[in-house]
Amino acid sequence: MVTLKNLSFTYSAADSKSLDGINLTIHDGECVVFTGLSGCGKTTLTRVLNGLCPQFYEGVLEGEYSIDHKNARAMAAGELSHYWGSVFQDPRSQFFARRVRDEIVLAMENACFDRPHMERRLHEVCTLLEITHLLDEDMMYLSSGEKQKVAIASSLILQPKVLILDEPTSNLDIQGAKILVEIIKKIKGRGISIIISEHRLDLFKEVTDRFLYVDK
Repeated sequence: MVTLKNLSFTYSAADSKSLDGINLTIHDGECVVFTGLSGCGKTTLTRVLNGLCPQFYEGVLEGEYSIDHKNARAMAAGELSHYWGSVFQDPRSQFFARRVRDEIVLAMENACFDRPHMERRLHEVCTLLEITHLLDEDMMYLSSGEKQKVAIASSLILQPKVLILDEPTSNLDIQGAKILVEIIKKIKGRGISIIISEHRLDLFKEVTDRFLYVDK
């Protein structure tokens, strides 16, 4: 699904590379966890994969990057977004709407899908994540776990081939983290590849195929 060859990235105005000579293959339906000390580059690696580097966070990207056997470096952000779903460390930072229903379908509206298709996908995703009862709720009054579920739903609505979660347990208690793992199992069961940047590794042992340690 994803192949990186000798990939490096340097942020604008930085004195050194944040990523240097990364070689990596991620297979269809595989769950991979990136781990390592804070500042090691794992978040930058996820930003390169979903196109935020260098299309939003400016810098110099070198090397080869392909997704689903296509040259990802030649794709515009809009095209790349059909391959990737992303859930940020703080889900609130990726929300745009006040109502749950509006937030989840926003990406489909931007991609000009017809209403019946949007309604069908909304039902499928909310049923998968068990959040149908939240559709008409105000985003401001959701719990941290509920906000994360909405962020995951909005990331899955375009049926991406890969889902990225950046430190998804950082705002969750242990019960919330266990619920998240069960959600990841369901998503993986749909054949979607999953990439997680995380420190709390023990929680993900039963769903992860590989743990990759990022150093320097």
